[in-house]
Amino acid sequence: MTKFEYLDSEKYFDFIRGHRNIICFGAGAKLCQALELLDCVNIKPTIICDSNPMLWGTTICYGEDVYEITDYDDIKNGLNDYIILLTMSSHNAWEVYQLLRMKEENGNIVQFCNPFKVDHFLLQSQNIEEHLNDYERFYNKLEDDVSKEIFLLNLQYKITGNMMRLYELTNGSTFFDKDIIGFHTNAVYVDVGAYTGDTVCDFLQYAGWGGVCTHICV
Repeated sequence: MTKFEYLDSEKYFDFIRGHRNIICFGAGAKLCQALELLDCVNIKPTIICDSNPMLWGTTICYGEDVYEITDYDDIKNGLNDYIILLTMSSHNAWEVYQLLRMKEENGNIVQFCNPFKVDHFLLQSQNIEEHLNDYERFYNKLEDDVSKEIFLLNLQYKITGNMMRLYELTNGSTFFDKDIIGFHTNAVYVDVGAYTGDTVCDFLQYAGWGGVCTHICV
């Protein structure tokens, strides 16, 4: 049986802090959330890049810090000891990650994005340890190894803001993975939690608009 394991949040962010240059790649709306989250874990980026030429040379402010947005291709050759944080949605992050690897970028690349819809914080290892029995009990109730891996990767996403491994495994569909749940006309699905209702819409699309939603749990 696969063991329930999770990342040490402090060690993870110490690893990021240990780089001389911390590059935020992506200067859209997700960057503003990322700067707030980075501030919470005492990390300050040194460079902000974007692939949109219209943004090059413009500035973005966070607190007392002012950053000029640059073109990554213009600065990559002069850098050493750096890590790239993809401050963008998971779909865009996966595309940019692949593009950077095609350009023979061999440095560390992770996504850094707010993993919650309404909360603006990251899950810490301490939060998990305080409810460890509940996490382990839920994990052990999952029937197959893929579901357990998805659960662990989802937990890792909440700790790090990096969804790329989970996105790669599930093709972005973490709730309705066809390889796991298949199509069952007599199955019952429970949507536990209702922020914006987007999961209900995903379910209706997954079920071919033939499913009937009778209850929403909060």
